[in-house]
Amino acid sequence: MKFITQHLQNNMSKMRKFTLLLTIMVLPALLFSQTRISVKSADSLAFTIKINDVAINQYPCFVTSFDFPASGKLNAEITFPSSPASNFTQIINLKKNYSQFFEVEKSKGVLKLVLKSESLLEKNLAENLQKTSQEIKDADMTNTVEDSTHQASSACGLPVTDTQYQQLLLDVKESYFESRKLETMKQFLSTNCVSVEQMRYMMSRLSMEDNKIILLKAANGHISDVGNVNKVEEDFFLQKNKAMVYEITRSMQAAASGNN
Repeated sequence: MKFITQHLQNNMSKMRKFTLLLTIMVLPALLFSQTRISVKSADSLAFTIKINDVAINQYPCFVTSFDFPASGKLNAEITFPSSPASNFTQIINLKKNYSQFFEVEKSKGVLKLVLKSESLLEKNLAENLQKTSQEIKDADMTNTVEDSTHQASSACGLPVTDTQYQQLLLDVKESYFESRKLETMKQFLSTNCVSVEQMRYMMSRLSMEDNKIILLKAANGHISDVGNVNKVEEDFFLQKNKAMVYEITRSMQAAASGNN
């Protein structure tokens, strides 16, 4: 009996080690391989949604955001309890490590999910932010900026300290509603200076491109390396918004050049 008990304990120990090893190997991939989806519908059309037969919400809602551990072409099923005739299914293409915002709109007489915006998730942008933070520290040590594309406008000096910036990100993360996130970042910009990469990271906290444009306008005169501000154009999906952002960034650069 003692031998059997010891044998079972050894097997359980091996199983725990195997489980731990598997978790260490698989968990990082799971953490950074998901997609983040936001779906919004008209106020009169509360919905439930399934992705590949996985129920996302049990109770009908008008807007929802969630992470999904798969990407590629997936089947989305939208159900409207108050209007069953409007129910529909649709194949959507989810991008790994991206946040994508969809709206339920009528197209050619039928409802469908329309992609409104998309942006990289935190992991990818955090890498850029970390790199930029180091560049800022280097600039602090030398107190010079040799590259003309990194010249600061007269309304803005060096970006905020990393401590101040991290506190902002924490405040934004704790804000549930997008409107509150936007107001928090606008208020921060009104009294601080940020780099382009910091600004891009702030914009990535918002799902709707209209709100990203509002935030970009609020950053006028508060971006240190305004010569690089055109990089934010890469973070917009809709062509009409890309055109609008192009005008905004060129206006910012022209104003900065005129003040220097």
